[in-house]
This record gives sequence, C-alpha cells and structure tokens, in this order.
Amino acid sequence: MSADKNRKKYTEKLISVLLATLLCCSGISALAMNAVNQASDQDNTGSAVDSTTKETSDKAEAGKNETVYVLAKADGSVEKIIVSDWIKNSMDAASLKDRSDLKNIKNVKGEETYTLDTDGMQVWDAQGKDIYYQGTIDKSLPVDLSLKYTLDGQPISPEELAGKSGKVTLRFDYTNNQYEYVEIDGEKTKINVPFIMLTGMILDNDHFRNIEVTNGKIINDGDRTAVIGFALPGIQDNLGIDKEKMEIPSYVEISAEATDFELSATMTLATNSVFNGVDLSKADSLHSLKDKMSTLTDSMAQLIDGSSQLYSGLSTLLNKSEKLIQGIHTLAGYSGQISDGAVSMNRYLKEAVSNNADLNNGAETVFNTLLATVSSEITSNGIQIDALTISNYKNVINGLLESPSAVQKSQLIAIADKTLNTKLAENGIPEQYYNAVKWMLYEQMSTGKTQDEAMQNISSVLTDAVFASGVNAAQPDSAVQAAVLNETGDITTAVTVAKICTYLASVKGGNATDYVSAAQAMVPSLQEKTENAKKLQTAVQTAETAQGKAAVSGLCLTLAQETLKPSLESAVKQLDSYHDFYQGLKSYTSAIQQICDGSGELAQKTEEFAKGMEQLKSQSAALPEGVKELKDGSLRISDGLKQLNEQGVQKLADVMNGDIGSMIARLRATVDVSKHYQSFSGIAEGESGDVKFIYKTASIEK
Repeated sequence: MSADKNRKKYTEKLISVLLATLLCCSGISALAMNAVNQASDQDNTGSAVDSTTKETSDKAEAGKNETVYVLAKADGSVEKIIVSDWIKNSMDAASLKDRSDLKNIKNVKGEETYTLDTDGMQVWDAQGKDIYYQGTIDKSLPVDLSLKYTLDGQPISPEELAGKSGKVTLRFDYTNNQYEYVEIDGEKTKINVPFIMLTGMILDNDHFRNIEVTNGKIINDGDRTAVIGFALPGIQDNLGIDKEKMEIPSYVEISAEATDFELSATMTLATNSVFNGVDLSKADSLHSLKDKMSTLTDSMAQLIDGSSQLYSGLSTLLNKSEKLIQGIHTLAGYSGQISDGAVSMNRYLKEAVSNNADLNNGAETVFNTLLATVSSEITSNGIQIDALTISNYKNVINGLLESPSAVQKSQLIAIADKTLNTKLAENGIPEQYYNAVKWMLYEQMSTGKTQDEAMQNISSVLTDAVFASGVNAAQPDSAVQAAVLNETGDITTAVTVAKICTYLASVKGGNATDYVSAAQAMVPSLQEKTENAKKLQTAVQTAETAQGKAAVSGLCLTLAQETLKPSLESAVKQLDSYHDFYQGLKSYTSAIQQICDGSGELAQKTEEFAKGMEQLKSQSAALPEGVKELKDGSLRISDGLKQLNEQGVQKLADVMNGDIGSMIARLRATVDVSKHYQSFSGIAEGESGDVKFIYKTASIEK
C-alpha cells in the first residue's frame, strides 16, 4: 500500500473519530428527540411547545432555553415560525430581564407579565419563578431546508406526486447560512456555525418497498419503515477536508418503489449543542508529537545523506587507489556523521515513545468519559444499568432492549406509564379512566392499530360514554316532552328528546327548548353511544384484574423499548467507532516502541562502525585490498536506511505532517463559533442560552 493510500485511510479514520467524539461527548439528548416526537403527535404546535419545555426543565443548564418550531410546506418552504422560550430563574429573583424579537408573546405556564424598560428590554415580574413563553417571528433561519421530489427520474411537485406510483426519490438539502469570520494561522477564514441535522419519517409498507437511504439508517418493523437521516451542513468547509479523502454528509436522500404515494409529515431536528460541550484541551499533545516527528525526519535525512556519501567515498577509493589514504580520511568523517545521526534519531524516538503512555491514557480517559456520558443519559431517565466499560458496553446497552432485568423492566414500564398518563392528561381524559384507556389501548394495538389510531378510537368511545351517561342521568324537560309528544305521538321518543335537551342545556347553556332540533337528530345515535358507555365500564373493570394489569404492563414495556431503541443503537454505533480508533492508537504506539528499539540497536552498530573507521584510518596503508568488500557493505547499509526511512519513518511523518494540525485548528474554531450561537429570537447581554430547531413539513395526501 502506498504512502498516499495510508495517509488517506488514516485521515478518514481520524475524521470519523473526531465526529464520533463530538457526538458522544455532547450527546444528542433523548429529550430533544422526544420534543420532535411530541411535535409530530400534536395538531396544536403550542401544546408541543409547552410539553417540550416541561420535559427539558430538569436538564437544561442554559439561562435561556429556546426551541424554534418551523412549520413548512411539503417542499420545505417556510410557512410559519413559532418560538418557545424558557428563562431559568436559578436565583429565585423577583424580576428577570430578557430581550426578544418575538411577536404575539404569551405566557404559556403561569400568569406572570412583563413591561419594557427604557432600552427595550423585557422585564418579567417573575416572583421567583421560571418564565415560559412563546411567540412568532419572521426571520431568516440559520439553516434552510429544501425538499425535492422525483418520480421515475423526473422532477415533480408534491401536489402532482400524491397518489402516483413508481420509483420515487426524496432529497433533503440543508443550506447553512450562519457563520463567523475567524483568524486561523494568520488568515481570515469563514467558519459556519455547526449544526447537526437529524431528519426522520415513517413510511407505510403498504405504499413503499425497496426503501434505500443515503446518509441514514432504515428500521423496518414489518408494517412500517422508519427512516432516519443525518447531515452536517458546512462542516466540510469548516474542517477544510478534501472530498476525495472523505465527504461529510450534507444532505439526506431516500428512494423507494411507491404505490399510491402518500407521505405523512417529516420531522427534522437541528442543533449545535453537540459541539458546545467538546473539550479540545488534549489536542496539544498531537502538536507536540508532530514536532518530534519533524525532528525525526530531519535526523533520518541526515543519516541517509551520510550513508550515500559513504558509498560514494568507497567507490572513489576503489577506482583511485592512489588516493586511498585521502579517501579513508573522508570515509572516517562520514562514518562519524552516520553515528551521530543514528544516536540523534534514537534520542528523538525515545522522546516520542515517552509520549506513548500519555496518548494511550488520554485515549482511554476519553473512552471512559464517553461511556460515562452514555451511562448518564440512560440513568437520567430513571433506568439502572451496570457500569459501562470498554469490554462490556455493547452487551449492557443491547441487553436493555433484548433481555432487561426485572428491575429494568419495572423502570421501563414506569417511564412509559408516566408518559402515557401525561399524554392522556393532555387529551383531557379524566384520571379515573386512565387504566381503562390503557387496557383499551392494549386491545386495539394488539389488533395491529398504531398508537395514534387507537387513541382516536378510544377518544370517540369516551366522548360517547360521557354523552350517554349525561343524558341517562338527566331529567326530561316537561315543555320539550309535551311538544314532541304532540308532534310525534310517541312517548318514548318524546322522553328521550326531552332528556337530551336538558343535558345539552346544562353543558352549553340556554334553555332546553333551544336544542329540540339538535336533540331529535341525536336520537338515532343514542343507542350506539350507550353501548360505548357500557364498553368503557367493562374496560374499567377489566383493567383492575390481574390479567388487565399484566397486559397494560406488557404494553408499557414495549412502548418504552421502542422509544429508547433508536438512541441506544446510535450510542452503540458511536462507541464502536471510537473503540476502533482506540485500538488503532494502541497499535500505533506499539509500532513506535518497536522502531525505537530498532534504532537503539542501529545507533550501537553505527557507533561501532565509526570506531572501526578510525582504526582503518590509522592503518590505511593495509586497507586497499578490503576496499571493495567495504564498498559492498556500505551499499547494503545505505539501502537499509532508505528502506527504514520509506517503510517506517516517512509513513509516520506523512500521517503526522498531513492534515492533523490544520484540522485541529479548524475544529477548535468550529467549536468556538458554535458556543457563540445561543439564541435565534434574541437574548439579553451576559445571559447564556441554548437553542434547537424543529422543522415539520406538510404531509402529502391524495
């Protein structure tokens, strides 16, 4: 394998490790991804905003935590931007100052209000509480999302694509518009704010098959296929990486064979928080090692140059015996240079070897930090796991999905149960029906319905049950009863209509006689609603049985594992990438040790050779006969030194003198620029912030 191929292979691994380290060190919070899921589950974006704010309140460290919801058309063009802000009142202050460009600001969790001071700052009457508010804004986004479609290779609009069949391609392109100019190695350089883009969608297998994704992953459960894509727009330019060496994803492309094309909303999360927690303090050791390699290559060049001159001198001695004495003197001088060069090379190799322990220990420390970060993400959700180590992390994490312990099952069930309770509360379901609804949810999902489909059916049952119970308990309005009896001559119908009117008046207000027409229209469906009331009562009773409780627990366990699966599989993949780098570094330091050991022996031999040349110099008159043999030996030494240089020292130098230094400087600048970007809608001076963007594209329906 050539030096260029070795350099390219090493560079690709280094880039992959740098990106994997960034992702693992910061961690894409499961809470952020949960916000995307909730936004997709809600028709009312405000509800998703409020829910996301509540879930992140225990985790966010920033003074101002901001979530930007971008509601877009099916092609990615923006229709509306809604921003949710949470200002953390860590000091329980009576008032909080904030700056915001939002319009139509409203407090979504409390009654606190604000006034404007003389410089336009918002002053919230916090009364020691955190502030949660939202509003709208008309402003260019830091990252534009574009979604293009083709059918059988030809561009097509979303509207035209609905209901069509054929080979369909969806391409998500992301344009990074947010940047700063910074100085790197004396040059003014444009650095984009680094955003990681995670795009997801669910495809119905009845409409899509042979699904493929570029820069992403596919998960198929038999009925549906989840597609998750990943991109880092602008990072290729930030790090100055040649695309021939490695191309960092900047788009996501999905292709499939479609039948009667329909597409539900797609969701994209954009965040720079991945880069904000990165610590590059260890990068200086790479610069130190690079300096040592420079000295090593200089010494090796001197050594090879000396051996070449030695061979030339011996050739001259052989061809010109009359100048034998003069040649021996020259040869002795060159042998001294060779010895000095060998000693110098050995000294610098020892210095390089002295860094081996630091490099290995540092890499192990980073690995343990990544393991601790992943462990913290899992345990922060209330799930106990064994301590993650380099040798067991894959078995421990996968075991949570494949064979959880009894304690872990209990914790997973509790998490899903709490999430379901929250969702039921958001849908206005009374608490006394929670267990009954979970039982009905289990029944319907057991027949193949999705959670959303099941909840729609259950909501209908609950609505009917409440209506039927209210009507059956109501007293018939006498005036309505008399009027309807006079009109129809049917006492049963008259009583039923009169009771419905009484119930509607109690719920909506007004007089019972105002609802006669509406009540008469409802009579035919009252029997069905009464049956649904009976179903609800049956579910209430069944849910309290041992069988019902076991079924609900099984449902909660399945939902919890399905929710955690994507993030856990991603964590294992990222840890695997760093594991490869860690093992490669250990192999590298071992090779340096071997070269150092060999150079020590070489230094000893060249020193002995130099001493021999001094003896030859003192006995030059007796040497002409041995010049030819000496010349042949010097040629072997020269070839050996060149081979050592080409196969050992230069390969190491090519790696260390390649793109590493520039890449580290650019990566450091990228992290710094990321930390500067803390808010989209505005932030008070001196206040720290954190912001993420959630893009939702419109669905495509026939």
